Amino acid sequence: MKAIHNLFKVRNKSFAILILAAPTVFCSCKKADNSDSVNGQINYSGSFGKSKDLVDTSATGITTATFDRVMLELSYSTAWTGLGTTVVNMHFHDSGSVMTGITSFPNAASGTVSGTVTLTAKQANDLASVKTYAQIQTVGYPGGEAIAILAKKSGSLVSTYTSAGGDVYNSGY
Repeated sequence: MKAIHNLFKVRNKSFAILILAAPTVFCSCKKADNSDSVNGQINYSGSFGKSKDLVDTSATGITTATFDRVMLELSYSTAWTGLGTTVVNMHFHDSGSVMTGITSFPNAASGTVSGTVTLTAKQANDLASVKTYAQIQTVGYPGGEAIAILAKKSGSLVSTYTSAGGDVYNSGY
């Protein structure tokens, strides 16, 4: 009988400790921060600046984008002005390689373009890791005159990005 009584004492103490500790355990778990996500969509933006230190440009502009995490779709709008020559190519890069082309852009020193592209899971991860940028290539700078590094609108914009090949790209000059 004494053994059963002692068993209940131990169980009651264990139960009491569990009851007291449970709120601490459940309240200290951090919920994923999706404060910048509405219905699975995350807003991004990036300001255009010269793509490399050796580029001489007064180009400015912005790319804004909304990423749908369910559909893996990136809807974007890009506006630029002040390029040294006309646009010959535009695309998004991730980790240094061309991710997807931007089509239907005007071949002009200033302009706007918008569209939607579907990303792979890796590209979506690169976007979330601030490894994605829009690039404008021109007649004068076929390797890229201006880039806009995409970052979550609620966060601060990144000023530099180093590609997998070691090239350092600058944004916001």
